[in-house]
Amino acid sequence: MKCIRAYARKIHPDGRLWWIEDKDTDEHILPVEVRLYTNLSKGDRINLKFRTF
Repeated sequence: MKCIRAYARKIHPDGRLWWIEDKDTDEHILPVEVRLYTNLSKGDRINLKFRTF
């Protein structure tokens, strides 16, 4: 895997390789808050329906 990691870092210079690292790190993790859709306010539900990702 060392060779694969080195190659991947070489072709992806921005360093966003969380999926290939060999150690656990919080460096690229975003906080997540899970909520039921039915418990959201009407405004939040409308925002989610029309949000583009």
